[in-house]
Amino acid sequence: MQAIEFETQVKDGVVQLPAGAQLTDGQQVRVLLLYEGSEQAAASPSTVGDGDGAIARLLRNPLVVPGFEPLAREEAHER
Repeated sequence: MQAIEFETQVKDGVVQLPAGAQLTDGQQVRVLLLYEGSEQAAASPSTVGDGDGAIARLLRNPLVVPGFEPLAREEAHER
């Protein structure tokens, strides 16, 4: 695996790669994003839990599986 280090500005939520980065569509990459904290980026207590994470999305739109029956408490503890 090769590494490219660069600094850039985020525009409309998009990070632009430098022109010298020779990547092809569909190529697997690993991204490590380091950024300076700011007061705007910090989550306020009123927005914590209102995110768009997987759990928040599932709470808003639970999966419906036909025929699914949750385990009884006793059944869950037997496993």
